[in-house]
Amino acid sequence: MRNYIFTSLIGLFFHAGMCFAQTPSAEEGLRDVAPLVDLPLEFVWVLELAFFILVILLIRYLLRYWRKTRAKREGVKEVIQKTPWEKAYERLRELEMRHFLEQGQYNLFYSELTGIVRYFIEELYHIQAPEMTTEEFLRGLKLNQQLSSSDKQMLEEFLTSADLVKFARKIPSINDAKGSFELAKNFINNSQRPQ
Repeated sequence: MRNYIFTSLIGLFFHAGMCFAQTPSAEEGLRDVAPLVDLPLEFVWVLELAFFILVILLIRYLLRYWRKTRAKREGVKEVIQKTPWEKAYERLRELEMRHFLEQGQYNLFYSELTGIVRYFIEELYHIQAPEMTTEEFLRGLKLNQQLSSSDKQMLEEFLTSADLVKFARKIPSINDAKGSFELAKNFINNSQRPQ
């Protein structure tokens, strides 16, 4: 007795033949092994399999294409390394554009200005200036051989006057603030690459 089970998996039809084993009676004895059954390979089944494989490949191609175009749309930004001087000049220009002095926001002006100088020192001389207090930084400067003594003196005066404005609420004149700005700019201009 032969039964056929038809199953469908995403449009594919498999013909599986099932045989139910019958136990032979004692009179019949053992029978010889049954011959192999040829399962018909239908042309429709082959077409469906080929179609299924093509759909999988098409989905894979579309996913790759979509990922590439999305990356292009988002734009792969070209990273241009700026020198510490370029970064510092850019930050100084941004500070000027904010007009903190004209608005009387001296505390913000000096905080930004000292931050620019500290980050410049960190990038150029690899001294962790932004993370240090002014006292720690000045102590470290005395041991540093990369800066000249005139630069060390100028930085000490600059940071001390900035701390008075930031923490002691001293109100400087606009000329003093502009002088501090020029002092920072001159320090950046005159800084040399470490040897």
